[in-house]
Amino acid sequence: MVSTIRPEELEQRVRSLCLFLTDIGKGEGPNERFNLFKHGGKGRFNLDANCPMGKYSNDQHKLVSSTLALMFGEEHSPDYICKVLFPEALIKIYMDVQGCQYEEAEEDLFKINLSQQSQDPFIQQFKRREPSPSLSEGEDDDDTDDSNYEEEVEEEEEVEEEEEAEDESEEGKKRKRTEGESEEGESKKRKKRKRTEGESEEGESKKGKKEIRRLRQCPLCPRMYKYLTEHLKTMHGMTPKEAVHLSRQRRTVQAGVKQKRKPFPCPVEGCDVQAARVDLLLRRVHKLNKEDPEFRRYNEQVANERAQQKRAELLAAKKAERRERKKKSKLPQPSNPDPSILGEDVTRQHELQSDSSESEEIDTTPLGVMLAEPRAPKEDPDKDTRKAFESLPVLQLFKHHLKDFEGGSRKPQVAKDHTRRVCRLLYEIDDHPSSVKPLWDSNNINYLKNNFFKGNDLLGEEEKRQPTTLKAYIGSLRLFFQFVIARQEEIRKLEDFGDADLRLVNSAMARLETWPKALADAMNKRKADIRLRDVDEKLCVKDYEAFFHSQRD
Repeated sequence: MVSTIRPEELEQRVRSLCLFLTDIGKGEGPNERFNLFKHGGKGRFNLDANCPMGKYSNDQHKLVSSTLALMFGEEHSPDYICKVLFPEALIKIYMDVQGCQYEEAEEDLFKINLSQQSQDPFIQQFKRREPSPSLSEGEDDDDTDDSNYEEEVEEEEEVEEEEEAEDESEEGKKRKRTEGESEEGESKKRKKRKRTEGESEEGESKKGKKEIRRLRQCPLCPRMYKYLTEHLKTMHGMTPKEAVHLSRQRRTVQAGVKQKRKPFPCPVEGCDVQAARVDLLLRRVHKLNKEDPEFRRYNEQVANERAQQKRAELLAAKKAERRERKKKSKLPQPSNPDPSILGEDVTRQHELQSDSSESEEIDTTPLGVMLAEPRAPKEDPDKDTRKAFESLPVLQLFKHHLKDFEGGSRKPQVAKDHTRRVCRLLYEIDDHPSSVKPLWDSNNINYLKNNFFKGNDLLGEEEKRQPTTLKAYIGSLRLFFQFVIARQEEIRKLEDFGDADLRLVNSAMARLETWPKALADAMNKRKADIRLRDVDEKLCVKDYEAFFHSQRD
């Protein structure tokens, strides 16, 4: 039984529920008491004095509440611990001791009489919520409200109609007011709405409609208003029907713009229905409530998949545009004609081409370089250009450093390969560099990532570098940065190298540490392809016998 648990064991059980109770705080666990506390339920009392869980003794109650206060006192308020975490901890312990499910433990612990159910406000807060009624096909999502809210809206409309009748009966009043007076009248009416919404009985817990209003531009003046109907009536002197009719025409979506969503498959297993509004499908067909964790999880899943589809469509469109540009660039260009012979049309065409080339310039800001789309890398430099790069003093020192004892006593060919890869990365940044400082610039690191490494997928199958080759380029660049840190005193004698450069080198080193992990999947796929190719090319016993007999003959 629960009452026979020793205090030490009970305290240990409560401390073991830390992750379970933390998930409740995030809204991922049992959500009945959490949602009730979140929305501010009415008539909540001290749980220690009015707890209906009679199977726990008072000493056990005090022990559990004090342990929870020590565990979560700094993160949550005592009221939250008492009203939410305390009953969930007792239910979880009861489940472990009795070996029952959550609902059985909850019903067993919360035994209440039918006569108390409608009287005790404390019991009312833990009452199970009925799922919201399903919507008919013609109803909108925003029409799922309580009857209490509908009565409030009707009362508000009656108050507004009475005020409008009084305004119309007064003939001596001026219809048109100044802008400041209209805003004051609107604010007063908003306060009246809030007062009418706030007047409700304490014993009743009702859920108001979540109105999300947007700013709409007035068709008669250039300002934006949330309550456009009230503005048209007070400021422009329209009747209620005229104001409503005109406000309905002011939509946030312009005419001719299609806002229809593409149908998306239902995320529930076993359901093959496709719908544009998956959230309505979950509520109407699958009877899920808005506060259920499954409802939120399905909506997040659909939103993420829609975002992935949109990104894929944008990437495909950009690739198609890039291919068209490539095809146009490969076409033979006509020689520059004489404008005096062909007239002004040719000069205008050249001006348009120059303007388009200027608009396609790369954004050189740090954020622009970081968010830039991948582009295909440059073609490899010729032999003379590579020799010019290798003749830079710092790169010559790097090659001899690798062959030296401090650099690992590498073989000459290995040191030459590392230097060649660093030269190729430097050529990707600058065609004619005078120093190696562009290699550790933060914007250039982003440029290398987008163009040389991520842009490798844009090349053809024959020109594309394998993932192991790209990993070798990353390793060579990291070796070069290690060499710069180790030989910074010698490098200062060759070119300008200060503390700011050293800070950039350390930052680049930290960024390069995670780059090989991005190539792990591609490397594993490459290994699997090579393994399958080797298996297909492997000689079987019959092949050996045929080869042996052919040699004997």
